[in-house]
Amino acid sequence: MSGGLDGFVAFGFRNVAENVEGRVTHTEAYDGKPSLRIRQDEHWNDRLLDAAANTVQSFLAETGVGVDELAVVVGSQPTPSFLRSLVERIGLPPERAAALDLGGKDPFTSATPLGFAKIRGEKSVAPGTLGLIVEAGSGMQVACALYQF
Repeated sequence: MSGGLDGFVAFGFRNVAENVEGRVTHTEAYDGKPSLRIRQDEHWNDRLLDAAANTVQSFLAETGVGVDELAVVVGSQPTPSFLRSLVERIGLPPERAAALDLGGKDPFTSATPLGFAKIRGEKSVAPGTLGLIVEAGSGMQVACALYQF
């Protein structure tokens, strides 16, 4: 997949409609300010991890990319252990996860750019290597993208 340029190589998406009510988010006013309200059942994170792992495995099979070809995995981190757990589930060592240390807080949509900033700052990926971006969240929806550094 090396062509001398960095950028996106492939994309994949999956909806898991049977879990749509497991997590519901919406914006509301609280003390006169916009606030995000989240209602989530107790098994949501486990089901999200299952959906993400299954989606990644299918996506890699469809693109013909072996898990061992991935230098890093960047993406959603709804819990402090989510990304590392996902990486281990797909057969990579946990250090391949661009996991963030945010004191247990969910960075929501900032997880991917913060993950990219981390690996770029650490210079932890070589030019021409592949990374996997995985976003998983409400709906339940999972999106994957291959990125060549």
